[in-house]
Amino acid sequence: MIKDFRTIINGCLMGNSKGWKEFLLAYDRLLNGIVIQTFGRRDSEDIVQRIIEELIKDDFRLLRQFTGESEIAFKVYLKNIGRNVARNEFRKLLKRREATDWQDNEVEIVMGKQAEEAWQKGESEAHYRELSNEFESLIEKLDFTSRQVILYRRKGYKHREIAVMMAMPLGTITSLCNRAIVELKKFRSS
Repeated sequence: MIKDFRTIINGCLMGNSKGWKEFLLAYDRLLNGIVIQTFGRRDSEDIVQRIIEELIKDDFRLLRQFTGESEIAFKVYLKNIGRNVARNEFRKLLKRREATDWQDNEVEIVMGKQAEEAWQKGESEAHYRELSNEFESLIEKLDFTSRQVILYRRKGYKHREIAVMMAMPLGTITSLCNRAIVELKKFRSS
């Protein structure tokens, strides 16, 4: 039998493992539902874990902040926290995908049609990876500042973020990035 929601919350706040088991028994399905709605099933366990981490972070700050009087209010509160965490995780996922997309686009720009043809044929992902590795070795030939800009771009940072990190004007960063691409093409053709 599931206890009163206040008893469960108080058990969690005291660090009682039985309280956490009851919490998960009572609310795991709700949290999973929120995540599956946002992401699908693929990463749901990891994201539910992130939601629980948020709940226990800073000495259970989010659990302590709940002031509602009913279990329905608590479920709405949990839903909002779950949605916010899921949304943040989704943004992180998109940022990682953008970084990967950027990497692949740059490989194609520098390596020419070879990379695109290898990818389209699907005959050899290994060949495409070889071209990507060649791209990596070409980056090593760049001067330190240009290489740093390109590496930050590959990690998914935007020009504006790189400018702040490197304490340089935005125009300089954009210019360095564009020149680095031209240099990489020259290295490739020689």
